[in-house]
Formats: sequence, structure tokens, C-alpha cells
Amino acid sequence: QPCACGRSGMKSYFLCRECLMSRPECKKCFLEHHAKSLFFHWAYEWDVKNGYFVKKDVSAIELGCSRDPNNNPVQLIVAEPNGVHSTLVRYCRCASAPDRWDQLFQADMFPATLESPGTAFTFDCLRRFDIHTKTSRKNAYDYCLYLQRITDNMFPGNISDVYDNFLVIARVWQTLMIEKWLGQGHGIDEELPDRPKGNVIPYCPICCEQGVNMEQGWEHSPYVLSHLHQSRKTIDGNFQANRYSKNADPDDHSFFNGRSFFPSKEEVDEYERTVPQLQSFKHKADCGWIKAIAKQNSKKFRGMDITGIINRQCDHVFVEASANMTAGERYATTDLCQAKAEGLRRVKPGQKSHDKVVSYDAMCAYCVNFKKRFQKYFPHLYEDIKSTRVCIPLVHVQNHADICMYLYASVYKPCVGRFIGETAEMLWPELNQIGGATRQMTPGRREDTIIFHMTYWNFRKQNNTATTLYNDLVAAIQLYRDHRDHFLGVCEALGREKVDEYNVLDRSPEIDPKNKKVFKSVYAHDQSKGLPLVVCLTNSAHLFLAPSRDQLLDTLKHSTETKQCGPTELSIGEIVTFIMEGITIQEEQRPLRRKVAAVKSRKTRDMAADRCEMEKLEKERKKLEDRITTWREAQATFMPGCWEHVAKSHASNPENEKLFLPSDFGAGDRVRLGLESLAEEEARLREAHGIDLIARLQYICQIISALNDRKVIHTRGQDQHTKSSKLLKTQQDLRMARLADYNRNRKALDHLGKLDEDYFPFLTTQDTYRKSSELKRRIGDSRALDGRLWTAGARLTTTEEAGPSTKRVLLDRGEDVSPGMRILLSQFLNLIAVCSCRDSELSEAKYVFFRLSLLNYFLNILSANRHAPMVSPRKLKQSKGKGKALEELAEEEAEEPLDEVEDGKLWRVRPKAGFSQEEMDAFMEESECCFRLLLSACEA
Repeated sequence: QPCACGRSGMKSYFLCRECLMSRPECKKCFLEHHAKSLFFHWAYEWDVKNGYFVKKDVSAIELGCSRDPNNNPVQLIVAEPNGVHSTLVRYCRCASAPDRWDQLFQADMFPATLESPGTAFTFDCLRRFDIHTKTSRKNAYDYCLYLQRITDNMFPGNISDVYDNFLVIARVWQTLMIEKWLGQGHGIDEELPDRPKGNVIPYCPICCEQGVNMEQGWEHSPYVLSHLHQSRKTIDGNFQANRYSKNADPDDHSFFNGRSFFPSKEEVDEYERTVPQLQSFKHKADCGWIKAIAKQNSKKFRGMDITGIINRQCDHVFVEASANMTAGERYATTDLCQAKAEGLRRVKPGQKSHDKVVSYDAMCAYCVNFKKRFQKYFPHLYEDIKSTRVCIPLVHVQNHADICMYLYASVYKPCVGRFIGETAEMLWPELNQIGGATRQMTPGRREDTIIFHMTYWNFRKQNNTATTLYNDLVAAIQLYRDHRDHFLGVCEALGREKVDEYNVLDRSPEIDPKNKKVFKSVYAHDQSKGLPLVVCLTNSAHLFLAPSRDQLLDTLKHSTETKQCGPTELSIGEIVTFIMEGITIQEEQRPLRRKVAAVKSRKTRDMAADRCEMEKLEKERKKLEDRITTWREAQATFMPGCWEHVAKSHASNPENEKLFLPSDFGAGDRVRLGLESLAEEEARLREAHGIDLIARLQYICQIISALNDRKVIHTRGQDQHTKSSKLLKTQQDLRMARLADYNRNRKALDHLGKLDEDYFPFLTTQDTYRKSSELKRRIGDSRALDGRLWTAGARLTTTEEAGPSTKRVLLDRGEDVSPGMRILLSQFLNLIAVCSCRDSELSEAKYVFFRLSLLNYFLNILSANRHAPMVSPRKLKQSKGKGKALEELAEEEAEEPLDEVEDGKLWRVRPKAGFSQEEMDAFMEESECCFRLLLSACEA
């Protein structure tokens, strides 16, 4: 068809399929539309003879202003994202014209050579490859194959192969882009004079850097706020980023030459000559994890001159430095990586260094001579690292010796916060994808390729910094509230005496000089006294905060005070004796009902056994009936107004007879019947009984925890599993029974109108969860708090000064933990003035108090949310049947829990042969010190 331009004789034979909504047009129209900037679009010319479009290249590119007819075009192969073009280029030949390679640069094309370039790559092609290789790990070979295939997918062999030139140009392009992005072409070194000159490392914008992101006067902050000015680093090695020992160009070195993550070749060669440890790898280690590292099979390193890399990153996962490993993860190589990273942020002479914490999976052996080696081989960096604290990542430390947990776990380091230390592993899955390619490269190209990907990794991390920090801050605030409420609740539950006793304990672990595997720590049981069979809470806080029921009853029996009971005035002693007898009868009725139900539900019938069992039950019924009759006679004196209710009661058996205690009546009926005095005394007894039940539950739950631990560690074989499972089932049933007793007692208090919801919360099986005090800290323990059972009995009240949480703990009745804001600010100023270092005269308790009070104040400003979530314990597996059974036990009088096993007899610790009395006393003393472990776990 004729072209729409209307030119005479011009047919619409040309089509561009890359232009949006294009239509066939004539040759002149096509060239007019594509001559300025779209000359790399493919031209599809209609073949009149064969009747189809033929793909062709635009034949000439004008790069200059010359219109000299003698300026003949030159052949040029151009790689563009839509394929490889074989085109003609006419260069400018004016007297002031730049060189040909410069003209190509000005046209956004990168020439493969400087003299008479015959191949060029467009900037868009190089830019797209840069993104592809860093995001999808596409290598240069596959990208060049893509260019050939997209040019002619049927006959790709007919297309020019640009792979060899592309390898060099892509590497140069990526290097130049890093130089430009990181400011080396814009005088960045003049703006940041404290950084190494010429470095092209993307710095973490969050980590502390003096003169950049640290406020003035930070060095005057007290030690308890050192985490606000702290750098946390992680170190880890990767054996996938290795390199085969093969012939390579000896002159191929990294383009960065020590200005990026890797040290320069000259620095490495000099270091290898001076450090003997690189030539030998022999050290003695007591930790099993370190022994495993030392005994790595050297055969897997056969044929490799570089066995991997070791990285140092910050806790925000920004890579700071890398070093090549040879024949394993040697400490001298780690030192070189550390030195490279420390050189990025130097401390000027006379300046105070901020707090630094370094995490490494082999830290227990690495740190022994770490600072001595730096003092010898890197003396210019010794001042920067001499105060560095060390730890082991929280996942790796699980596989170390037990002592490593308490010496190097970050959770037991003061003012470190939630430093997991495992973030160094996050880069490896990304970097491992290019391991198959880099192990075949020359040394220089391999380093540059790894640098390209690490630089892009840091760039991506910087893009997400703001969102990540915000989410972490919100989560940290909420987690702090949960832990603060739980910690203060445990302090209240244990009592002032135990808290004061704990505050004076040294948090640092002590190693036995005679046996380095034996240690003492406030966070673990004393190993020198043996591991307790059962950690008991006989000295539980509740026994200090309130008397037990028996103690209260004994005290009230001797009281001379009197109260009016109907027409009669009776002494307090007589009233509580009467009420206590009624409560005791109720407690005897429930096991008897359970026994009767068990006999009736038997599937197999043995007439003789049933007859014997029924005779026993009848004797128990007769005994209980006589006791109820005697109590009824006293009830006529103490509760004369309720006799009409007793007369209407029709119970065929004594175990089902309702006693009509004050808690069995509503508030209105108690007033009408004159039972207020009796109700007050019953409430006092039931409150004391609630405290007893909490202590019993805690004791039972610790038995269950100990049995679970020992079943996993020691039980082997079917017979042992059967016995241990039976013991465990017995205690679990007893726990459900005590829970039902507690909730039933709580319900009676509610009927009496004396229930304190905070002091006696409703408890379920999940609320009895407790982290083991005998096992090492596990992953996720910081997210799993102990159940409400372990803070039940603590007086929690809502106050305005407490901060955003809903509950506030008062350690002494009526005495607030936190004083007014004026006192808080006064103490804050005093701390800044007199305790800028740890060697202050202030006690550890004051540090803890100040930290809690100040955080309360700051969090009150940060958030207006005043609702703390419910405790979410670790995965607690329980069947629906258990939950339903517990609910039935608590709510229905007809169902009854198992018989109570007397506390302290079944589980009494018996001396083994060969144990002296002094050793057993020490053993029992350690068992009774679980308050220390409970507080330690909360504090950590």
C-alpha cells in the first residue's frame, strides 16, 4: 500500500516491531523516525517476491557533523539489549573532533578497544547485564548467548560472538559504576576525611561513626546506656567461594587493589611473610565445636589455592571486609579480615572508642590471643580493638561446650541487647549461587566479581534500612514491655529479700582453675555441687509474701477478737475453726466422689473385688457422714439463718451433700442471713490457700520439667521409656488436679467478692509453662516467657508512671518501685556526672533500677499504646481432651481430680552411696536456689 506520507511512488514496505503501535511505512519515513536515537531498532522490510518481512539492520550511524562525501562509513559490531548489530558508523573528521573511542562514549557506547574500535556495547546493554547478574546471578556467557539468540534464534552461529570482549568491558563498566556511585569521581574523600582515601565500600549508615552519625558528648553517657553507642559485628567463613588451583594470568589483579572489601595483594603477601600461623595450623582446643573445625577433612581442599572467604559484617548485615582463606579457617586470616574492617573507622588519638562487640562461631578459641596478635602484627589498630567484647552466635553456641554458653552467649553480656550474631550467614545463600563460576576465574576477576555482588548487597540493605529499623523498633518496644512486666512480676513474686540477695551476686562466670570445664555462674546450677534431681520452690516467694493457710489458721486460733454471728458473738478463733472444718470436709468429699465414679465405670466385673471396694467406700462414707453431722450441729450456732436451705437439701450420699458455706451464697443472701463476718474469715483462709496452691503448682511443674529433661537425656529402650512416661503422666495428672483446685478456690473467692484478678489470675495448662533451669538457653527463649503461674501472687496495679504497659509491680506493699519524674531526672543527672564508667561506687541494683526507670520514661514518650499482649509461651503441645478435662474439673462439682500426693515425700532426694552429709547439704542447697536461676533467666 502507498505510504501515509503521500510521497510519489513510496510504498509501505518497512515495519518496526519495537516501536509501540507502529504501522508499515516507507523507507524515508522509517529513517526519519529512527535516525536520531532509535537507530538500533530492527527494520523489517517486506520481501515482495517471497511475501514476508525480512529482519535487517539500519545501515549507517552518524556520529559527527561532517558531510564530506569522501567520509566513508566504517563497519562496527554493536551489542544492544535487542541483539548484536552489524552496522556502519561514520565518525566525525573535523580538526577538533575527539578520538573515535571518545565519540562512541559520547554516543553512549563503550568501545571494546581504544585503537580503531570494531566492537562496542551500548550503556543500556551493560547496565542491564549489571542488574541481571546481581539479581539473578546470570553470567556473562549466558548473557552473550542471549544476545545471539534474540538476534537470530534460528541461526545464532551466524551472529558475531562478542563474549571475549564483553568479559573485559563488563568488568570495567561495573568497576567504573562503583567508583561513580560511591563518590570517588565527586571528591567524596574531601567531605569524609576520616575514612580511608579512595575506598569504595558502601558504609552502613546506622553503625556508629564518630564525626558522622554520633551526637556530641556521647562519651559522657553512663555505662548502662553504652548499647546506644555500640557497634556489633559478626564474623563467618564460607567454603563455597573457593578457587581451583590452575594456570592463570599472573598479571591479573583486582581493579580495586585493596580499596574495597579485600586487602591488596601486596598487603596479603607481606602479612603471609610475617605471620607464622599461616604456615601451621596447630592449636589445642577443649570445645567440641573447635575440634570439629580443626579436624576438617583436608581432602576437600585438594586442588584449591583459595579454600573460601571470611567476612566481617555489622549486625545490620552490611559487609565491611573479606579475606581469602587458604587451607581452612585460620585465625590469622580472621585477624587480617578484622584489621581490614577496623581500618574503615579509625579512632583519632585522644578520642574515646565506643563500645564494640564481635561475634564469631569459633570465638572461644579465637579470642584467647586475639588482642596479643593485634598488638604484635597490627599495632596501629590495637587501640581500636583493645576494649572489644566477644561472643558466640546464639545458634552456634548450642553446639559448643556448656561453659561457652555462659562465657560467650550475648544474652549473658551486659548492655548488649538482642544481638543474635547469626546474621553473617544471610549473605552466603546469595553468594553461593556464583560459587560455581568464581572458582574457575582468575584471582583478580574472582575478587572483583565477589566485590560487585557484595557492593550490591550493601546497596540493597541500605534501600530497606528505614523500614527495617522501624519494624525492629516497634517489635523491640513491645518485647521490652513483655519482659519488663514479667521480670518485675517475678521480682514481686519472689519478694524483696530474694531480690536483694540476687542483686549482690556477680554476673561474671567463674572458671575452676583446676578444671577448666567446671564453672560457676548465676545463670546455671553450681556444677561442683552436682545437678539437682528436682529444682524445688519450697522457699518460694509466696511463703514470704503471705502466710500459708495452716500458719494463718494457727495464728487466728489464738486471737481474742470477737465478731457477731447472728444473735451470738463469737471469737475469731472459733469462727475460723468452724470455717476451716467446712472447707476440709469439701476437700474430702471430692476424692470420695471420684472413687465412687471410678468403681461404677469399671468395664470388667469382679464380684469379690467390687464387694471389698464397696465395703471400703461405705466405711469412708460413714466416717464422712459422722463428720458432717458434727459440723451441722456447729452450723446451727454459727449460721442459724441458713438452716432452711439445709432442710431443703436432699443428698442421698454424704459425698454429694452441699454444706452451704458463705461462699455458696450470693452477696444479697449473705447480707440477709448475716454471714458477712463468716465470709470475711473464709476469704482470708481461701486467699492463704490460693498461695499454697500456687507454690504446689510451681513445685509440680518443676518436677515435670526435670522429668522431661531426664527422659530426653537418659531414657533408652522401651522399658525405660514406659517407666519414665508413667512417672511423667502421674505428675501431669497431678498438675491438672492442682490447677482445678486452684481455679475452684479462685471461684469461691469470686463468690465472696474478694477476688483480686491480678493477684489470683485464672490459670490454664499453658500458664504453667516454664523454661528449664537445667538446660542451656535455647533459640527463641527471648520470645517465650514463663507462664502466669510464675508471677501469680504479685500485686500488679495500673499506674500512670509505669509507662505504656498495663501493669505495674509494687515490690513492697504500698511502695512504688519508680519515684516521681523529678527524682528520676535527678538520678539521671547524677549518674551522668559521677559514673561515666563502670567503676562507679553505685551498686548493681542501682544500675538495674536506673535502666528500668529510664526505659519506662522513654517508652512512655515513644508510644501511647497502653495494652500489653498476653504471654505467648513456647510451643506448648496439649490435646483438646486435657483442656476439656481441666475445664470440667474446675467447673463441675461432680467431677474430681486425682488424689493428692503429699508434697516432699515422693520426690524427696535420697543420698547415694559414697555421698557425705556435707556433700548432700550442698546438693540440697543448690536445689533450693532456683530463685536465683529464675531471676537470671528473666534478666537475660
